[in-house]
Amino acid sequence: MVILFLGFLGSLFDDKQSTTKSINGAETTENAAPVATSKPKIEILSTNDKADQFMSSVYIEVRNNSNKTAAYADFKSYYLDANGAVIASGLGNLSDFGPGETKTVQIITTDNLDAAKKYRVEINNVMWQ
Repeated sequence: MVILFLGFLGSLFDDKQSTTKSINGAETTENAAPVATSKPKIEILSTNDKADQFMSSVYIEVRNNSNKTAAYADFKSYYLDANGAVIASGLGNLSDFGPGETKTVQIITTDNLDAAKKYRVEINNVMWQ
C-alpha cells in the first residue's frame, strides 16, 4: 500500500537536486535537471556525515526557496564504492516546511558502509500544500 502511495505522489514532485560528497571530504552540487537561472524550490545547503556502531547518518540543511509550504519532503542518500556503484542507501523526511524556512534533516541507514568512499544526497519527493 505504501509503495502505491509513493508512486502516486511521484507525479506531484519536482526540483531534483543532488549533492555528492566524499566520506569526510569535499562537496559538489549537481542539478539533475538543466541548470536554471533561479534557485530550486527546495535547496540542499550543506551535508555532514556521522556514524556510530549502530547506524550512519547524513545531516542535510535544506531551505524552502518557494512561496508554498511543502507538506512533505523526503531525501535519499546513496553510498558509493570506489567504482561509483551504489552499495547502500538511506532515507530521511520532513513535513510542514514553510516558505523561507531552513531545516536540518537526518538521513539514516543501517547498511554496512565499510566499502563506501563517497555518498550522494538527493531530494526525492516533495508534496506541496
